[in-house]
Amino acid sequence: MLVLLDLVAEYVDRFGAVPRGTVGAMDAEIAAAYGPLPREWGGRPVETLDALLWIRRRMLEGQPLSFITGEDTIDSLYCFFNGWLTNTVFNEREDVTVEPFQNWLRDAQKENRGEGWHTQYLRACQGDHRKAVLKFLDSAAEFMASR
Repeated sequence: MLVLLDLVAEYVDRFGAVPRGTVGAMDAEIAAAYGPLPREWGGRPVETLDALLWIRRRMLEGQPLSFITGEDTIDSLYCFFNGWLTNTVFNEREDVTVEPFQNWLRDAQKENRGEGWHTQYLRACQGDHRKAVLKFLDSAAEFMASR
């Protein structure tokens, strides 16, 4: 999350608090730090599941989760997920993937909302954060493949 906040601060310093141009304004800087962003993201709002699948691809290529969240823990992914949702609401954007995904987790995957998916996945993976992260990201991929 700290990495994301640093990028936001850099963006505001460079372009001001009001967005100018398109999403691609800083593609070169972001690509240098995190690898190339998917071309289809340019100029459109990126939905939560798109971001999760991108993180999954990067992790399967050998990147640690900390490349985007600052830490290699399921808790950092949980914070990233909630921060992404908060950003979507704050910017008055609709994310058509996240509610169906959350419902699918609850219904098909028996995710217990009382404890949160991050706790459930960590317990299922006997405390192994990387396995828990990948298990959650695999669930996101499974959900998207089922649509």
